[in-house]
Amino acid sequence: FFGYAAFMILWPFLPGLYGFSAITFLAAYPFFTFCAVMSESFVDDINTLISQLESFDVTKCNVTVESDRAVIFEHIAELYRGGISEFNSTVQEDIKEAVLRKFKMQRSPMPYYLNLLASLPCWVAFLSFISSFRHAPAPFQ
Repeated sequence: FFGYAAFMILWPFLPGLYGFSAITFLAAYPFFTFCAVMSESFVDDINTLISQLESFDVTKCNVTVESDRAVIFEHIAELYRGGISEFNSTVQEDIKEAVLRKFKMQRSPMPYYLNLLASLPCWVAFLSFISSFRHAPAPFQ
């Protein structure tokens, strides 16, 4: 939104192709910066999650009420033949693999539809620029 507003405010002051290029840069810069920062933050979060899964140990987990710890360990022992060690290895291997399959396999950290949605003001500004040449002399149409 801010990029589009900046484009529309600055457009009358910097007409022509050079003005369009400068204004497009100024309008798109916040958008692309936002996408880059959010993507980097997302990748950092995924890497933190993976490292936490690799070092997961249910015996070191926090509980709100300490008496719950024994109940949780009993249920884990009932569900897994190997007990806590098998549960830990399941989280460290199988769950980590599922997380990697889900998040690390996509080409871009930010989904394509969100990039399109976020770039919509730039496209509107571009169409506004193109339509302004509708009545220009023939070489500029």
